[in-house]
This record gives sequence, structure tokens and C-alpha cells, in this order.
Amino acid sequence: RVAIDNLRYHSSTPLEAIAPGVYIGSWEDGYESSRMLIPEILYRVELEGAPVVMVPGNDAIIVTGDRSEEGLAAMANAVLNVDPQRPLSRSVYRHVDGQWQVWEPDSVYPNLVDFAQLRVAEIHGSYDEQKHYLDQLYEKRGEDVFVATAMVVENDETGVQTLCSWG
Repeated sequence: RVAIDNLRYHSSTPLEAIAPGVYIGSWEDGYESSRMLIPEILYRVELEGAPVVMVPGNDAIIVTGDRSEEGLAAMANAVLNVDPQRPLSRSVYRHVDGQWQVWEPDSVYPNLVDFAQLRVAEIHGSYDEQKHYLDQLYEKRGEDVFVATAMVVENDETGVQTLCSWG
């Protein structure tokens, strides 16, 4: 409770508009993503619908409304072009009835294909990280275990997909 109150105290600066209906936190204190714990900050700006956030890193929070297809497209584009120091999530969270819920905007707006790309990129990154640590572990143990490399492919017919091959 004390930490949240302290964060709230240091959050008086409003969110900054980067596109119509799209905002970022500009506190530059490394706690931008933690502002999800203080949803009233998100209601200080004009949004179309319920607040939707992405927190690609501890130092980034991007906000728009769930009824703004243009805002959601701009949000996805912003996340695709950010390289956070400490990556967190490429998931989309929607604030409904006082709770954060994982949300897939492309299930409502099929033209927003960047969100599928973001989900696959996050899964791919997690797999690569696990593979790296598993390879190190098996080498240290002297065990001959093959951990497949995951690949991401995209084409016009099937969209974004992942695949692995075993030797």
C-alpha cells in the first residue's frame, strides 16, 4: 500500500499524447509499467472506450481505448518499434470492471494483424531464451540433448506462424 501511494504521489505528470487517442508515460523513472497498478491515471486522458495498455518494458506504458481501431494500430506500431532495456510483455491488457484482462484486439478488429505478430514475437523470444539456458544446462551436465531452434515465418495465406525442426 505504501509503495502504491508513493508511486501515485510521483505520478502527477499527465500521460503524453503520441498519436490521436494514444498516450505514453513520460515519467522517465523506470516505473512506467507499474502505473498499471494505479488505473485512475489512465482515466485522466480522453479514451474511446475502456483503457487498453501495453507494457513492453519496465520503462514504458502505452495507453489507448478499446474502441479506437486507429489508436490500437498506433499502439501496436509503437510497440513494434520499441526496444526496452528490460522487456516485460507484448500482451495487451484491457481494464474492465476494475480488473486487468489480457485482450486480443485482432479478435475484434481483424485488420490489426500486428497484434498477432507481437504475440508470436513474444512467444518466440521466450522460447529462444529457454533454449539458450537449456543448451547451457545440458552442456554443463555433459548430456547430449538436442533442443530445437524455433523459427517464425510469415506469408500472405497463413499469416505469422512458428515452426521447429528436429535433426
